[in-house]
Amino acid sequence: MGVEFGARVVLHPHMGTVVENGDDVRRVLEGSAIPLCVDTGHLLIGGVDPYELVRGAVSRVAHVHVKDVDAGLAARVQAGELSYTTAITQGLYRALGDGDVDVAGIVSTLEGAGYDGWYVLEQDLVPGRGAAGRGRSDPGGPGPATSSWSRPARGGAAGG
Repeated sequence: MGVEFGARVVLHPHMGTVVENGDDVRRVLEGSAIPLCVDTGHLLIGGVDPYELVRGAVSRVAHVHVKDVDAGLAARVQAGELSYTTAITQGLYRALGDGDVDVAGIVSTLEGAGYDGWYVLEQDLVPGRGAAGRGRSDPGGPGPATSSWSRPARGGAAGG
């Protein structure tokens, strides 16, 4: 359907959907040829190492959503100790470089394989609810930190 409009259909593994954890992602990779939207945050929260996924399936990557995540909070979501929404308000999503996703390794692997698609920098929030922490890792204001981090990742100049 999307092809007639110049759009490419991809699968986006995401918390709260049918494809959100490692078993789900493996099942899709083994049972289909659909390209992937690698969402670094949602993959890690679902128990998938996004760097290892990219390394093993780089030819399947068609789009990338870049987020950084606190792996300790992600583990608590996976274990059912925290709801996803509560974890967000406690600082689950971090400014790029402040979390546990190997964003630089992912970008390097993709670029080395010839990926020339989009990198969408995202910050998931719960509107009207604060997050623990302040400064660079405060999801209420990571824009300058994320922007400064992202330029060198694509070969541009660092700075705010």
